[in-house]
Amino acid sequence: MSHRTQNDFERIQSLGVTLGRARNLVAAEVDAALKDVGINSQQLSILLALSRNAAGSAIGLSRMLAVDPALMTRALDKLEARGLVRRTRSETDRRRVDITVTQEGHDAIARCERAAPTEPNVRLARFTNPEIETLGRLLGKLVDG
Repeated sequence: MSHRTQNDFERIQSLGVTLGRARNLVAAEVDAALKDVGINSQQLSILLALSRNAAGSAIGLSRMLAVDPALMTRALDKLEARGLVRRTRSETDRRRVDITVTQEGHDAIARCERAAPTEPNVRLARFTNPEIETLGRLLGKLVDG
């Protein structure tokens, strides 16, 4: 049985709003920096996850990035149409479709790194290194459960 109070609910809701706002602010700043590259922060996240072998399937990406599978499929459709990713049927499991970053995708990542090398760090400039490490650890704990 939970002993949560109204105050606990309000504090948790406030934290959720703040986390959402922080994510939206950083994403908007990254999107603005990447405008000339023609990539947005969500597309860059997908390309980076694939290039780092953090996920290799649409469902893996949608779980990792907390994106609805249907939205992930549409995002991958756009990236594939632009030649940035390639989908191929798995050789070991014909039910699985593997997704890889093409050379054009790697080139796009490099352009993004040049266009916005420190964009998220602008907001972190007020933090000390230990605070950044603590923030990363706490966010990781929140995300990983």
